[in-house]
Amino acid sequence: LQDVLPEFLRNRFVEAALSYVACNSEGELLCRNNDCWCRCSAKFPDCNCPFADIKAMEESLRKSKESWINLNNEFMDS
Repeated sequence: LQDVLPEFLRNRFVEAALSYVACNSEGELLCRNNDCWCRCSAKFPDCNCPFADIKAMEESLRKSKESWINLNNEFMDS
């Protein structure tokens, strides 16, 4: 898509696309000195806190733990 854009729009297009993807369209991706972060928009003050992602990982770990406990109990019983 960059090939069809005029030269003066290409950098801004890449910046906007990265902001949309990296910040879930809730902020602007800023990079300085090889360090990048999302500057949250006023509507989404917590865009840097991936609460849903953390909860999903916690749930996955809980299920894995339960599965290992059950498998271990079955092994011990046999």
